[in-house]
Amino acid sequence: MKRFLICGLLSVFFLSGLCAGPFGLSMGMNLDEIRDACGGVRPEKAAEVSGLDFDDDVYVIFPEKTHSAFEFYFAWVDEDAGLYAIRAASSEIPDDGYGENVKTRFYSVAESISKTYGKPELTDAYRGERGLFDGASDWMTALTRGDRVLEALWLAESGQDLLPGDVAGIWLKAIGIYSGSSTSGYAGALVLRYDFANGAAVAEQEENVF
Repeated sequence: MKRFLICGLLSVFFLSGLCAGPFGLSMGMNLDEIRDACGGVRPEKAAEVSGLDFDDDVYVIFPEKTHSAFEFYFAWVDEDAGLYAIRAASSEIPDDGYGENVKTRFYSVAESISKTYGKPELTDAYRGERGLFDGASDWMTALTRGDRVLEALWLAESGQDLLPGDVAGIWLKAIGIYSGSSTSGYAGALVLRYDFANGAAVAEQEENVF
């Protein structure tokens, strides 16, 4: 079940100085530095751990500084640029059709992030066909189908290039999961991504091969 959840969560995404950033990690860290920041536990290639088809620069990590809302942590580490992105994912959040557990967890995490990075651009909206799954009891169904969006985005304010810690952007998103482990059949999860400033250079380098 955990392997399936990791696959589903990661499919959602495809998003200096050595002062500590999110989860005690900083932009540009190499694998040895990440290991040291993770209590001596070396990052493991996500493809080897999961048996799934991940890029070579994606690693499962075990930070010493974690948040109780998240269970899985991943690092995108370029050979030259070092650490350029972090992803965190929660385990399943059992819920009913109204999605109150997912909403509560989402807004709690968003509030915590806002204490460091300021208020986000928040989207909490139904975007599906009216009259289909827009009822209060259909909240989780709509979220799972992609008809409802609950996400928060942190970007640098006007006149600023970056957020604190060389962070270019942060994205927190709630997703729905059809779950056999939940008595109601409903479950959700949270996914969180941090993109560092050097991520743009990594993407540009990849594009220049064509």
